[in-house]
Amino acid sequence: IASNIRESPEIPKRLKGKNLIVEEYEMLLIVISKKFLNLLSRKVRGGVQPYPFAVSIIYLADRVVSRTIQKKPILTQHILANIADSAEFTIRDHVYRFLGDLYHKHEAELMELCQTHMNKKSQNREKYFYN
Repeated sequence: IASNIRESPEIPKRLKGKNLIVEEYEMLLIVISKKFLNLLSRKVRGGVQPYPFAVSIIYLADRVVSRTIQKKPILTQHILANIADSAEFTIRDHVYRFLGDLYHKHEAELMELCQTHMNKKSQNREKYFYN
């Protein structure tokens, strides 16, 4: 899903002015999504179709990135649904029914993870460009 987002021609335009490049954004979505998945119990994950559930987690990972950089979200439900070939209402339903409370409970922890990875990338970028 993250690679489909990276390949979308709309994403680089939406990243403009947010001090992120597409590859960094993709990596952040993956890292945050993995962390979010590790926070979920089997009970929450059970009984839902995995692909739409993963799309919804990516949607929330984008929210973490946008909150961390203090900018508007890159993904909307509409854009993500088109890229991931999913339904907007499914994303909305999964977020509000299964994932929203957990997201709010762990938002600070997820934002800290995002910031840590952004700092590492920034340091690596500085070494590359300035040494």
